[in-house]
Amino acid sequence: MSLTLYLVRHGEAENNVRFILNSFPEIKTYALTEKGKKQAGEVATSLATVNADVIVSSPIRRAKETADIIAQVTNAPIIIDERLCEAGMGIFNEKPVEAMRKKYPQSEERLSPDP
Repeated sequence: MSLTLYLVRHGEAENNVRFILNSFPEIKTYALTEKGKKQAGEVATSLATVNADVIVSSPIRRAKETADIIAQVTNAPIIIDERLCEAGMGIFNEKPVEAMRKKYPQSEERLSPDP
């Protein structure tokens, strides 16, 4: 028996176009943009050809909306898995991406604990 997984990132969301960091638990939820809905629809059309058994989604709104769009086309049930969340953004949650980049200009600094 084999298992095939298709990993799908959520479609473009409001926080993406506003360059705002957003992680779980969400202080504010962000919906998919019209472009994000179109992206999810395109993925759904592609996934409809592989007969997916189930969709597993993050509890974050933009991911659930993406999963809903895919489920409408594929008829696959959705399971929300609370473990599928982005890394916490800490003090930068709900802040502009630029605030984090200003404090940590080198990308590798963003992955290490701040003493």
